[in-house]
Amino acid sequence: MSEHSSPFLKHLEKLGLTLGKKLEIMTITDFDGSVELLVDNHKQSISREVAKHILISK
Repeated sequence: MSEHSSPFLKHLEKLGLTLGKKLEIMTITDFDGSVELLVDNHKQSISREVAKHILISK
C-alpha cells in the first residue's frame, strides 16, 4: 500500500482489505474509475482514490 495513514488503513480493514488478502478485480467503471473486487467470495466496491493506493502482486 502506498498510503499508510491510520484512517486509510482503518477504512481498508473495515472493507476486509487487509495485507496478504487475496482479491480479484471484477470490473473497473469507466465513468469514475471505481473498482469492484471479489474478496473472500464477497463483492466489494472501492473508489478510484482508494484503489490507486493498493498495490497488487500475482
